[in-house]
Amino acid sequence: MYMYMYIYIYIYFSVLLTKSMQRLYFLVERCYNLREPVLLVGETGGGKTTVCQLLSACLQLKLHTLNCHQYTETSDFIGVSFLMLCRLIILQEL
Repeated sequence: MYMYMYIYIYIYFSVLLTKSMQRLYFLVERCYNLREPVLLVGETGGGKTTVCQLLSACLQLKLHTLNCHQYTETSDFIGVSFLMLCRLIILQEL
């Protein structure tokens, strides 16, 4: 199955999977199968997004990406209005 996967990835995405990319793909796929969360951290151009795009394409799933940086806050993920609503509900309960 894995050989078929590599051929599929190469033909349709023109991505050459190096040993490190194969390892990263395998680990992310294993985490997905075990329903474990994954946090990919690394230098720009390391293949983090590419591996996720390949996995989502092979599994025929929709992929949502979120690029974070050191100044990313919770409101960037869920929006300020949601946080304000939660705060309002908590204040009303007090």
